[in-house]
Amino acid sequence: MVRQRVRSISTGAVQQVNVNPTRLRELEIDMPADLAEQRRIVDLLHSCDAQIENEQAEPAKLHALKAGLVDDLLGGRV
Repeated sequence: MVRQRVRSISTGAVQQVNVNPTRLRELEIDMPADLAEQRRIVDLLHSCDAQIENEQAEPAKLHALKAGLVDDLLGGRV
């Protein structure tokens, strides 16, 4: 339902769709009336955010590990 509403305010361009931010701010999105359901959704989104942070940190850790291994190999320690 939300997708249909966004499509209704979007304008088509070559191979992409443009949504005006001002019109997007005016878009009404249904929210669960039940506070417990809203909290469950918020908790789920926080969990997703934590997972994203962990996955974004992983490449930096791997890069540091690789740099250390290369340094050990070039330094003759391995």
